Amino acid sequence: TLPQAYVYPARMRATRDLLRRRMHFTRKRAELLAHIENTNSQYNLPAFGTKLTYRANRDGV
Repeated sequence: TLPQAYVYPARMRATRDLLRRRMHFTRKRAELLAHIENTNSQYNLPAFGTKLTYRANRDGV
């Protein structure tokens, strides 16, 4: 048997779409920041002194 489907209310679909898009960008951002830090570690470079999540700390990267 198939599970019962839920039809999302029409007036809330735009909000749901925006939240999905925001979650996509949030996950992509975390993935890219982790990639930068992992690549830095693989090349045995000194660790970043500050968190890269803040724009001001990414100037030298």
